[in-house]
Amino acid sequence: IAFFDRAVRLQPKNAEFHYNFGKALRGVGRIDEARACYEAALCLKPDYAEALNNLSETLTSIGKPEEGLKAADDVLRIKPDHAEAWSNRGSALTALRQTQPALDALNRALMLKPNLHKALANRGSVLLSLNRFAEARADFGTAVAIEPNASLMQWSLSNCQLLTGDFAAGWAGFSTRWNSTALKGFHPGFRQPQWDGRPTEQRVLVWGEQGLGDQIMFTSMFAETARHTRHVRFAVAPRLLTLYRRSFDGLQFCAP
Repeated sequence: IAFFDRAVRLQPKNAEFHYNFGKALRGVGRIDEARACYEAALCLKPDYAEALNNLSETLTSIGKPEEGLKAADDVLRIKPDHAEAWSNRGSALTALRQTQPALDALNRALMLKPNLHKALANRGSVLLSLNRFAEARADFGTAVAIEPNASLMQWSLSNCQLLTGDFAAGWAGFSTRWNSTALKGFHPGFRQPQWDGRPTEQRVLVWGEQGLGDQIMFTSMFAETARHTRHVRFAVAPRLLTLYRRSFDGLQFCAP
């Protein structure tokens, strides 16, 4: 980043320097600055397909899929067989809930570049939303094979495995979610050891990792949990506290 910053200052009219600076910034999550770099590159070179393509991906990732779709279409007008642009088009259409057009775009991307990781990931997500589990699982599995360290993709594959009843593989992969950049910020970061579910005399805190619906669904496990631990407290959403304290006499509840 420091070198690209210096390069841009030395040659501010070099579009490629701005583009490379944007890629470096995007790689460390400095999204707004990356977007500004891509836009600077495009001001200097309006038909710069790679800058347009990265801008498309960036815009969709920050919740502006309409703009992301337009940028992807601009790339495809310049390079109709740009696989990454078709993938970004599919991603934008997925965010816009245009499922079939998204699937068509992702199929086109993978026809052009069969091992395109992001397109496999995006198509797997679309297929999963359509309950086409076998196809989704195949896409996620291929994506993980291409990039074994992609934690978010391992988590997506594990969700698909759980939905299809492959619990042994699904639960093993589900634990990878906290390694993902997208999810690890939601983990409280406890330093204490994780309880393995076996009977214990130690104090146990059960915390509501997922949303409100899941916290309600898993109340069916409260009694079983209490049978395995003498000292357990459940951290639940604040709006459930009164209801749970009234409904589960003898159990302890607290807000997160």
